[in-house]
Amino acid sequence: MRARYFRIAVVLLFLPILVRVVKYQVLEHPRLYQESLRNYIKSLKLEPVRGEILDRHGIPIASYKPQFKVSIIPAKMTDEEWALLSQGLHLQTPRDSFAGAAFVTLKSGLSIEQVTFLEERTDRLPWVFVSPTTIRYYPYGGPFFHGIGYIGRVTAADLRRGYDVDDYRGKSGLERVFEDVLRGQKGARFLATDAHGRITKLDPIPPIPPKSGQDLHTTLDIALQLYADTLFQPYTAGAVVMMDLRDGGLLVLYSKPYVDPNRMVRGLTAEEWRALVRDSTHPLLNRAVSGRYPPGSTLKPLIGAIALDLGLISPTEKLAPCTGRFAYGDRIWRCWYIYGHGRLNLYQAIQHSCDVYFYQVGLRIGLRRLLRILNRLPLTDAWLPLNEMRSGFIPTLNWYRRTYGRYGFSEGAVLNLAIGQGEILLTPLDLTVMTALLAKGPEPVPAPHLIQERETAWLTLPFANWVFPVIRKAMRRVVEKGTGQAAKVQGVPVAGKTGTAQNPHGKDHSLFVAFAPADDPEVAITVVVENAGHGGEVAAPIAGKLLQRYFQLEGRIP
Repeated sequence: MRARYFRIAVVLLFLPILVRVVKYQVLEHPRLYQESLRNYIKSLKLEPVRGEILDRHGIPIASYKPQFKVSIIPAKMTDEEWALLSQGLHLQTPRDSFAGAAFVTLKSGLSIEQVTFLEERTDRLPWVFVSPTTIRYYPYGGPFFHGIGYIGRVTAADLRRGYDVDDYRGKSGLERVFEDVLRGQKGARFLATDAHGRITKLDPIPPIPPKSGQDLHTTLDIALQLYADTLFQPYTAGAVVMMDLRDGGLLVLYSKPYVDPNRMVRGLTAEEWRALVRDSTHPLLNRAVSGRYPPGSTLKPLIGAIALDLGLISPTEKLAPCTGRFAYGDRIWRCWYIYGHGRLNLYQAIQHSCDVYFYQVGLRIGLRRLLRILNRLPLTDAWLPLNEMRSGFIPTLNWYRRTYGRYGFSEGAVLNLAIGQGEILLTPLDLTVMTALLAKGPEPVPAPHLIQERETAWLTLPFANWVFPVIRKAMRRVVEKGTGQAAKVQGVPVAGKTGTAQNPHGKDHSLFVAFAPADDPEVAITVVVENAGHGGEVAAPIAGKLLQRYFQLEGRIP
């Protein structure tokens, strides 16, 4: 009997132990196993290769360069090890600045001498790890800065989104918009350590390879973009947009001044960043998609098309003669040609860019009707998914009332609008879309885009079919024997329109819009040169040379 009680007592005594054994050895084995791995296995990040950004021919615009980086486990390092490391890398950073960090990238872009120094002293620097990585590299530098963008160090906000302290991310342009596509996924390599934290084995479990980011294929043409930069050498600021009318792809998206994006990757000091932000030339502004300019006379073909569609004028009707001045109300409105153009029809008025003719057309349309029509046209949409993009501005009647008061403006405001001055503002990209719509109408035009093989919307102008050939004929005369003759291309007919936009801060801006070939439009282009004067003298020859280079590259002209 006593033996039976003894056995029961033994069972009761060991039952809790047995339950614990089953719990930890069976039920909680997976969790405990993972915790044990964490106790003696340390992971090292393996950075993915960021996807390249390519031009329309597959040439890299944004690529990468191989380099070495050094990472450390700060908590494990002794003062002697830190002193040795600082000596070899010429560090000025105090060790306590990494307090609390488990694993940190100390420096990237090591020289061969620095890599050799560390490799020869691995036994004396057990908590220092040299590994290969890549750095973003922009082989063509600044000319692509505004469209492609740049990458830079993460911010505190990025850390809350899952980035690590030594990561980079897209800051502007396509680099920012397509960050999730380009960045890839990190991998990991593992180190086994003993109870004292000493490394006992490399790769105790297989490494997880990083997954490279996807490449981004753009519609840009490197040769045309770089040629635009060459043509802008004499000028301080401006923009060029060239669009393929067959698919909506942007061949050129150029803005000057710019910044070398490789500088941004290396990192700017606070003082350097403040200097960029305060620069009076605004090098961070993407003028091609965010620079708002009065369109000047480049708007006249559209004003003419509106009047034709409304039946207010005919192509051959001659209006009151231009004497260089036009009286309306108690004010004299002047033509750019002080001697006057005489009696002109629409073809001649666009050819010679007569202001007085379009003052009369604007009055026939009327302020309210013109504002209503312009705001219904697809002229100022957010065409591209660029964060820094700012669409143009077309006022409404309510805007006039809010801004000037009910009696602070008159019907005379339409005279300014009819010649592209006053409150209306368009970006170079908006002007390119306007030109494309006039060039192809009544056929629809694909909306502009920067990425190949992307679905796109189709745009049209709601005018009668017969209106478009009239406007195209007039714009062709501008280049053949009018104000835009400097845009001629040997062997290819070009149609265009010059513009000179008033600038309250200095010399007028020079504008020119065009499409070619005039009889079967394939490309449209806008050139804006700030503070350069008449559009026919500065912007037009730049556009002509770019169109010539395009057709040469296409093998259409020698």
